Amino acid sequence: MEKLMEFEFRKLFKAKSFYICLAVCLGLVLLGGLTTKVILENSEGVATPTGLSMLKGAIGSSSITMIAGIFTALFVCEDETSGTIKNIYAKGYSRKDVYFSKYIVSLISTLIFTLASMIIAYLFGLATWGGEAPIDSNYILTILGQLILIVAYHSAFFAISSKIGKTGSSIAFNIVGPMLVSMVLTMGDAFLKSEEFSLSSYWIDSLLSSLQQTEVVNSAITTSILLGIIYSVVFVGAGYMLNKKKEI
Repeated sequence: MEKLMEFEFRKLFKAKSFYICLAVCLGLVLLGGLTTKVILENSEGVATPTGLSMLKGAIGSSSITMIAGIFTALFVCEDETSGTIKNIYAKGYSRKDVYFSKYIVSLISTLIFTLASMIIAYLFGLATWGGEAPIDSNYILTILGQLILIVAYHSAFFAISSKIGKTGSSIAFNIVGPMLVSMVLTMGDAFLKSEEFSLSSYWIDSLLSSLQQTEVVNSAITTSILLGIIYSVVFVGAGYMLNKKKEI
């Protein structure tokens, strides 16, 4: 599996799509920062952000979830669309080796998008607005929670792409799928009509948004981390079981 991982990493760093997606993430962060700067210059009584607050909201401003879904589909489906996957299996690699090597490398690419966006957001905020305001004691945990939820999102994208195997269809499902889940859960909330319980609040998107708020309670962080881990395990496991049954 070590050689297979090396092969996947070579593909990753040679792929133009990787650098394009990374550039888009960083460009959106800078565009969001410039937009915020213009709004603040023409507004009064609005709280000035800091580098750390910009970092906290980087995932939302860079559209990482959508870009990660697109890139994961491109990366995962490449071998199937080109027919290379048959040659890989012919060399004696198991489906488990292929599945998890692709999962690990594509996950690392998603984390690179995320961490790079956070760093650029922080540097832009620091350079534009100067000093830092005091941070909450649970700030680091909110960032950790966001990273875990990004892993969960990637796991879902990877499972979908591995099962479908076609680039166009995988991209479409990765973009539309999370939206459909949110819509279904929102409809479920409307049906339940409960003021104390909300189905949609336990979906990845809502959990991610809650961790980007100015003040986040510890219970929300704990819930996000636990559900992020559960989602990741479920999606990876389900994707692996479906991939085992797929015809090559």
